[in-house]
Amino acid sequence: MIDIKQLQNCQLELLKELDRVCRANDLMYCLAFGSCLGAIRHKGFIPWDDDVDVYMLADDLDKLKMCIGDFSEGFFLQTHETDKAYGLMISRLRNSNTTLIEETESTRDMNHGVFIDIYPLFPCPENKLMAKWIRLNAMLYRLMLYGVAPRNRGALMRIGSAVILKLTPGFAKRAIIKRSYQELLRTKESAL
Repeated sequence: MIDIKQLQNCQLELLKELDRVCRANDLMYCLAFGSCLGAIRHKGFIPWDDDVDVYMLADDLDKLKMCIGDFSEGFFLQTHETDKAYGLMISRLRNSNTTLIEETESTRDMNHGVFIDIYPLFPCPENKLMAKWIRLNAMLYRLMLYGVAPRNRGALMRIGSAVILKLTPGFAKRAIIKRSYQELLRTKESAL
């Protein structure tokens, strides 16, 4: 059983480390979801909240990935580039001296330290057709990174995703990941 206070204290240390590295490198982030609500309403964590979420502009997140040497010992910035078995679109800052294995990640041979989530923010154009293009690229990016069909998006999405994954060879998956990410970043020109 997890002690919620102990978990929150560990996550607070992770957040402080992220803040230190971001300040040193002039990178911006902000609290997201329940973390933001807790900071405002509770002056800290929502008492029962068991995670910390932050938003970061995708450009700043890419810069953060170049600063991995700035993190103190024991802290690990987890991305699909730094941990090949990790397949999420979000990045995580982990405390490598701890262990917290999520059920959905239990079969993956990766860093399982306590973490905070770092969500990339991509610009979205006002043009509806371009916005649909962005959603398609985001869906392909997530699917190819994780390599498993989503279970909670309906039967058609699950079956279609499974077929796409089965028919796409490894080298093509890597190319789709790279191209989709570039498309997500490229939209900032059309969003301005």
